[in-house]
Amino acid sequence: MFSTHSNLKSAVTRSVIPACLSFLLGQSALAVDIAILDTGLDPAVVGSSIINQGEAFNAFANSTDAFDDNARKHGSSAGLIASQSGQNIRLTPVKIFGSNFETSTAVSNAGLRYAATLSAPVVVHSIASINASDFDAIQAVTSSGKVLVMQAGNAALPGPTGDAAFVAMLDGRGIAVGGLVGGEIFSASNRAGNSRAPFFITADAVSPIFGWVGTSMATPRVGAAAATLFSRFPFLSPNQVVDILFMTADDLGAPGIDPTYGNGRLNLQAALAAAGSAEIPADDSTSGGGGGSGGGGGIGAAALVVGGAIAFTMYNKEEELQKTIFVDSFGRAYPLDLVNRLNVRDSRPSVLSMFESHRRDTTSTTLSKTEFSQTVGFFGQPDDNLFSIDDVFSSTERQVGFMHNWQYDGKALALGLNADLREEFGALSWVDDYGAATRSRFQTTEVFSTPALGFTSEGSTLAYQWQEGANLQKLGFAVIDDQEENGLQSNSILYETGVHKNTYQVGFQVGALMEDGSLLGGASDAAFSVDATNTYYVGLNGAYRLTSDVTLIGGYHRGFSNIDERRNSLLDQFSQLQTEGYGVGLVVANVGNERGSFGIAYSSPMQTTHGSARLTLPTSQNLQTGAIGFESTDLSFRDGDKEKVMEAYYQYAMSPDSDIFAHVSYTKNPLNTPDQESDRAVFVGWKHRF
Repeated sequence: MFSTHSNLKSAVTRSVIPACLSFLLGQSALAVDIAILDTGLDPAVVGSSIINQGEAFNAFANSTDAFDDNARKHGSSAGLIASQSGQNIRLTPVKIFGSNFETSTAVSNAGLRYAATLSAPVVVHSIASINASDFDAIQAVTSSGKVLVMQAGNAALPGPTGDAAFVAMLDGRGIAVGGLVGGEIFSASNRAGNSRAPFFITADAVSPIFGWVGTSMATPRVGAAAATLFSRFPFLSPNQVVDILFMTADDLGAPGIDPTYGNGRLNLQAALAAAGSAEIPADDSTSGGGGGSGGGGGIGAAALVVGGAIAFTMYNKEEELQKTIFVDSFGRAYPLDLVNRLNVRDSRPSVLSMFESHRRDTTSTTLSKTEFSQTVGFFGQPDDNLFSIDDVFSSTERQVGFMHNWQYDGKALALGLNADLREEFGALSWVDDYGAATRSRFQTTEVFSTPALGFTSEGSTLAYQWQEGANLQKLGFAVIDDQEENGLQSNSILYETGVHKNTYQVGFQVGALMEDGSLLGGASDAAFSVDATNTYYVGLNGAYRLTSDVTLIGGYHRGFSNIDERRNSLLDQFSQLQTEGYGVGLVVANVGNERGSFGIAYSSPMQTTHGSARLTLPTSQNLQTGAIGFESTDLSFRDGDKEKVMEAYYQYAMSPDSDIFAHVSYTKNPLNTPDQESDRAVFVGWKHRF
């Protein structure tokens, strides 16, 4: 308790819940009582409608007459602040101080023990520093399952005094409150101290009425914040409410918990928002658990899917996805528009993908030119922002890799680290054999090579080929480890056999892609995750040499995916998924002169043709128990409107170190989502090796 002189005008700031919190509090918030241990309450000051007269108590007279007879209405000032600092709050007066703040240990003990019997989950002891009560009376409040909020005192001492001195002994359910004026510690406020700092918080110390300034006016603000949390989330325990208030306080003074401000300044808006980790809860009962809600997927990458294998279906469930909720570290539920969280792996041409295909700085060394020849290529590329000046001129933070090629007597071996060897297979490899172009520049390449070797080049790859007469055979392996960036890890094997003639090539592929925690390139450890996906591919590809410079290419692949479900995923009950992709293209060499090359292609990238699953979404929360409610819906992964891509490129080698290139593309139903507008792109660039 501390007062300014009555003739001084104090700055008054009424504590009002921000409008943006009205949704959180809303209709479902429950009325919560706060017991105010002070000089009583005056209905004319506080308002009779919010006073719980039926449980009022006067510890002096052992009666229900708890009227505030203090001349400057100290208890009523504290009660008014509490009512204005929260929502759906009622006040239960417990009078333990007389008109001149007279009291005794016996009176204080009686008031505390009475408060322990009340239904109110929060007890505000706003004059806790005047007379020390017995510890067992103080402990009775917190032992009954309540939060006890106590004034730290106004003697400018290094730690709380009076009853608040026991705050560290209350099993995490007690709070000592210091005062702030103008955002800084009130000069007369007791500080947090060292041993009690973890249980100390500060709040505005200025009363809107009667000129009171002190920690007794800060205390009801903290009590109202605790009551508001109980009102919005009745299932929270007293310890959780205290932890939330401390965790979400604004840090003041020295970083972290300090002996002046303790945990910092009360921030109710932050306390009502999600705190700590966030996850989408999953229904254990749908994955062999015991019911209720379990773990779930992180919401940072709710889904990351190649070619829209899941995304198309998810977008068709937009209404259901928009009802999804997530929970924070304290089990509190909040709305989540999962549609806007879908993060689809996009293989469409982009500025980044165009530069990725051109910007590798490769240094090749031919080790021998006899019957047994070797070539080693090393390359590096910036990891971060493509257009960052630091990346362009810095030699640090570069992804490095190499490709080592051996050739001998019709046999060839290629070994790569962070090198994409997928184009060693399929129709694109035939193009290189015919000499139609040193390397095709199509951006949608999987239909002309293979999806069986994974969806990234982050790892180790091996390709081996041997030829006997017209028969050409190839074997490829890939170990992908791209966990940090995309959550992908997989092992794969591919066998290709074909007929190699002067004017045409025909190849047949059989492969297996074994993904650990991924679904056709979808991110691991996410809301739509699986334990494993084993996909078996068959493919047919070919090339036909129309002229010495013009080669027609084509490719088709089909995949059959068996999925092992993950506990706590939102997806289960998978059937086998079937996918396909196809494309045709034309590659022309010597366009303009021997240094120019041109290509045009039409393709339909990976499409889902068959497959189903069940989607179980968390949509509600029981406010009394915290239990999560779920809704299930059946999914069909068949793509209704398939993505189609038309693209063309031109590349001209001005010198061994300098190229110019152009690329145009048109995509219909991008990512298999018909509601998206068709995508058109034009890229023109110049590459020079310095």
